[in-house]
Formats: sequence, structure tokens, C-alpha cells
Amino acid sequence: MNKQAVKQLIASLCADELVELKKDLDNSIVDFISAKDSNHKVIQREHHIHCCPFCGSLHVVKNGVRKDTNRQKYLCKDCKKSHSDTTGTIAYHSRKSYNTWEQYISCLLKSMTLSDTACCVGISITTAFAWRHKLLKTLSTFNKSTELKEIIELDSIYFSVNLKGTKRNKMPRYSKKRTSSAYLIGE
Repeated sequence: MNKQAVKQLIASLCADELVELKKDLDNSIVDFISAKDSNHKVIQREHHIHCCPFCGSLHVVKNGVRKDTNRQKYLCKDCKKSHSDTTGTIAYHSRKSYNTWEQYISCLLKSMTLSDTACCVGISITTAFAWRHKLLKTLSTFNKSTELKEIIELDSIYFSVNLKGTKRNKMPRYSKKRTSSAYLIGE
């Protein structure tokens, strides 16, 4: 059933039937968007032409089904690499629901800190950090393929960098020499 048929059905219902339908929809929507496979259903709907995410080849064949999730695996005939429908997306290796991802993206757009985001969404700080990088990496692929025209205005978001635990030879800059105030007192 497409959207037009649903709109026609809604137009034909009475007020009490609409209220009952809304209650049923609210209950089923909560169950659907909180399901662990809700992201995969959206991705499968959006994939019209299945190509290899590694080499871009269209020579892709089915290669079995995962036992635990019952999802289709694929094999590229050209590069011989195996992948699934979520490879290269933000839902890759994620068992969280659509609702959880929606809350996370909302927190990211509000420029909330990692700890506040983790508390709000109900995930760990490590997961919030990994998801931020996964989302920003995915967005960078869209930026490379999109050509912008006309006048564009952009506000920047700054993320603080924590270099704690980074080896000396891997540092992006030399550390600043600090002077102690104890030496200044004796002068």
C-alpha cells in the first residue's frame, strides 16, 4: 500500500475511527522504531541498485545469510570481498534501533558534550565517541560528491582535541614549555 492509498483510507474514516487508528499506530510505531533491525529495513528500502561498497562493481552475488541476524551477505566477483547491506553506512556493526540513532543525531546537532549525549541516549561515552566519528566520516563522503552553487553560509562546530596518552613522536605539535611560578617568587 502506497502513501496515496493510505491518505484516501484516512479521508474515508470517521472521527472515532481515526482516534482508534492513531492509538494503534502510536503503539506499533514505538515497537517498530525501537526494534534492533529497524535501521536495516530503511537501508534495504533505499538500496535500489546493489553495488560493491569497496570497488563500485555491479558484479555482486548473494553469499549466504548471517545466522544471528538473518541478514543477507554479498560477494563481489571483481574484488572478491564480502559485505552486507549496511557496509559503509552508520548502521554498520550497530545493534541499536532507529530511535536511538535519531536521538543521538539530535544531540549532535544541539552540540551537546559526549557525556551529556551518552546519558541522554543511554549509551556509553566510548560508543558516543565512536558514533560521532562514524557519522562525521559518512558525512564527509557526501561532501566530496556534492557540488554547491550560489551563496552558502556555514557555522562551524569546534570539538576539543584530547592528546592524553599520545606518544611523543605521534604528536601533531611540540609540547609547550611551561614555567613554574615558584621560580618567579625567589627573584
